[in-house]
Amino acid sequence: MDLTHTAPKPLHCAEQLLDSRQAAGHLVEMAKVMVDRSLDCMNPQ
Repeated sequence: MDLTHTAPKPLHCAEQLLDSRQAAGHLVEMAKVMVDRSLDCMNPQ
């Protein structure tokens, strides 16, 4: 079984970490939008 074509373990882990950080960033942005919208609903201008 030849493993030379697969990415090195640290690089693969780093890519997964970057993906999870990007996903977390998207979740934070979505949460901010949801909070802003709920505040608008509770405090009509």
